[in-house]
Amino acid sequence: MNKIIEVQNVSVSYNNLKACENISFSIDKNQIIGIIGPNGSGKSTLVKAIMGLIKIDDGIIKIMDKPIYKIRKKIAYVPQRSNIDFDFPISVEEVVMMGRYPHMLWWKKANNKDKKIVKDSLNMVGVYEKRKNQIGELSGGEQQKVFLARALAQEAEILFLDEPFAGIDIASENKIMDILKKLKKEGKTLFVVHHDLNKAGNYFDIIILLKNKLIELGEHDKVLNINNLEKVYKDKISIINNNLMVANI
Repeated sequence: MNKIIEVQNVSVSYNNLKACENISFSIDKNQIIGIIGPNGSGKSTLVKAIMGLIKIDDGIIKIMDKPIYKIRKKIAYVPQRSNIDFDFPISVEEVVMMGRYPHMLWWKKANNKDKKIVKDSLNMVGVYEKRKNQIGELSGGEQQKVFLARALAQEAEILFLDEPFAGIDIASENKIMDILKKLKKEGKTLFVVHHDLNKAGNYFDIIILLKNKLIELGEHDKVLNINNLEKVYKDKISIINNNLMVANI
């Protein structure tokens, strides 16, 4: 079976307002999926609902044909940097070791295997030399790599990344994207909340376009056409020199 995630008629509300409404789709494994839409369109809410981090009003979500609580170890999450307390006194190495917690008995310390996986994960993202630094001492790009390393250390099959490129330099963005493509080649499935439409075609195999409801799902050319973008972005669309432009999203 290739379907790794199935979402059926899922709705989520905050304070009686629908953040996601009657969303249904299924995703094949071993892809990089971009979740795109304007601010407030339900992108992060959808990710958290799939992961079981927030309660849904209606619908069914299955991952690998199972409910989330049965396969939580197989799912890793890289949250938005804005939701992280970087003043917390914890080292880079300790942050990445958190990725091993689902595999460790609570009364036991990290073993040699855990330590090697943490080291390998830090090396893969290129921040091993910063392993003893407090997480807040790193640049934005380095911090994002650390949280990606934590997800790698978990050895999950599905990774969810919420705006991983927000507030980081282009070199870090390119490095992270290279890692995501490598993980795909290793058989992982990756969901990335993103907002830059210009890069979506190069970054993602499949795009989920949201505006609280599912507008379209498919490859870049099918999803990011003028009709769909007008539904989502309305007055923010313009055409300059025959190129479609979407501003301030």
